[in-house]
Amino acid sequence: MGRAVGIQRRRRARWCRRCSKSTASRLATRQIEPASEVVDSAATSKNAWFGVEGAGAGEADSAAETNSGITACRNRGSALDVAAGTECEALLAYEYAHNAVRLASRIRPNRMAAYMLTKTATLMDGCASKKSMSQIQLWFERKFEFAFPVEQYPNVCVRLRGTPVRLEEIVRGVSRDVLIVKANGKWSAQEEAGHLLDMEPLWVGRIDDFFGDGDTLTKADLTNRTTNEAGHNERDMAEILADFRSARLRLMDRIGRLQPADFARTRLHPRLRRPMRLVDHLYFVAEHDDHHLARIWEMIQRAR
Repeated sequence: MGRAVGIQRRRRARWCRRCSKSTASRLATRQIEPASEVVDSAATSKNAWFGVEGAGAGEADSAAETNSGITACRNRGSALDVAAGTECEALLAYEYAHNAVRLASRIRPNRMAAYMLTKTATLMDGCASKKSMSQIQLWFERKFEFAFPVEQYPNVCVRLRGTPVRLEEIVRGVSRDVLIVKANGKWSAQEEAGHLLDMEPLWVGRIDDFFGDGDTLTKADLTNRTTNEAGHNERDMAEILADFRSARLRLMDRIGRLQPADFARTRLHPRLRRPMRLVDHLYFVAEHDDHHLARIWEMIQRAR
């Protein structure tokens, strides 16, 4: 009996050594700095991430805190699973923390466990931010080349006329809960739609600029104050769609009164700092429409 217990203990010891080496190897491949470089801030960081109070000096306190941290890791991973739309990276981070804590229970329990849980939280936050990143280029980073002939203005006008229909098609059947979700402080899909409505007066005003005495188009409010303060999420989406359709019809009515030669008129764009023909202005509006339609489509697809 005694011999059997001894064999079992030796096997368990060998297994623990293999586990420690495997975990240490995984830490090395992730290029994580030695614990000695971060132990001073580890406990504070753990408290900030998980709300676990004070790292105790005794192993019993450390074990309780470690278990609390693991539970928090698991809950945090579940939340990321919903927010990021995938469980792969969140579960990987949790597995990483779980194995690391097994090693930490043998090597400097208080400090190492707190350190590994802190690193896991950082990994998880990285997963969330990566998954929330849009694949659509920022509008203010767009570069424009207006090299097409002015005779293509009918094609551009057709794009403008079709924007309300495309917007209605994108949001058809989508629940209000999905439409009003604000991710990372950005506009919701409904606010993106409201922004299209908010921009219509500027587009009409700039058409008038081409026939005025000035040489520069009206400046846009680059802070988007109108949209930020409009409270579009409190409105009904059907109202926004109806108002946008009416506003766009007024824009098209204004364009319809132009003569073919008018589309070649030029004025300076205030932000791009380059001359822009009237047809270029309409193309610019069409591209702006498509940019926000793509944003709305992306947000809806991520929510499904």
